[in-house]
Amino acid sequence: MTAENGKDKRERRLLTLDEVAANACELLLTLGSHVSTVLVEGSGKLAIIQLRGVPSTPEERAQHMFIAGFKLARQNEQLREIEQLFHITEGWMTSVSADDTSALPPSEDPKRKEVLLVSQLNIPQRQAGGRVFEMRRDSAGQLGEVVLLDIDIDDQTEAFSPLLGAFAFGFLTGRESSSG
Repeated sequence: MTAENGKDKRERRLLTLDEVAANACELLLTLGSHVSTVLVEGSGKLAIIQLRGVPSTPEERAQHMFIAGFKLARQNEQLREIEQLFHITEGWMTSVSADDTSALPPSEDPKRKEVLLVSQLNIPQRQAGGRVFEMRRDSAGQLGEVVLLDIDIDDQTEAFSPLLGAFAFGFLTGRESSSG
């Protein structure tokens, strides 16, 4: 261990997907819901952003994330680069076969599952990952348990979150515009 400017210089370990997912599930069980949240790790810092008023269409959500990333870059001078992002959000999931053309959107499917989605994007390693948890409620609507769904999302194409990509691009755009 070496000292630099009176501070210990230690290698900082990044959060893992499983750590973030476990904390998100614990918070969900405590509060009964989870606000859409982005965790940003970079420059030895951690920023936590709660997203309010998330739009309903995929295009509007991507724009919302771009703007959130842009604002973070402009407002937080200590966070110079992003190493890793996490997005935690609630949603609906439904199962359909590939040839089912009559499938309803998950929000309209009476057989839908309420889920907690945790997405990860590690920029230097060019890795994406995710976890999906089913939220099980009792007849009164109280959240009773959160169960990890066995969904294989190790394939980078399936795991990549366009919303995290939009956030990262917004951050990069905001960082470039503030330095030039």
